[in-house]
Amino acid sequence: MLNPSVVRERELFENERFIPMSGWSSKGLLMTDRKAISNRDGSLSWSNYEAAEESLLSYGWEWDQNSKWTVDKEFSNTDSDGWSYDVNFGSFENASSKKGMMHFVRRRRVVRKLHFMSKC
Repeated sequence: MLNPSVVRERELFENERFIPMSGWSSKGLLMTDRKAISNRDGSLSWSNYEAAEESLLSYGWEWDQNSKWTVDKEFSNTDSDGWSYDVNFGSFENASSKKGMMHFVRRRRVVRKLHFMSKC
């Protein structure tokens, strides 16, 4: 049974690279880039949400079945779709809400809820 008093929100980031003549895509990420889905600093990354969800779920926790990964459009320095643009996948300290000529990567924050399972 779910214990509604123990709810956490988990964040991940979608990552993409700009490829001239093709546009933005996670398929354009370089081997040295973080993968399509990552944690905030990029130290952990996955090719898809399923792999991330499996890796991040600790014993006793369950993903909220009524909650899906949702773009955080209120995250700092983001455009109307939640994307932040930068020169490379560093710290995103100089991220911009608008793509500039030297911005070749972008990311956006997504969140989802999980619950701690307890026996009642």
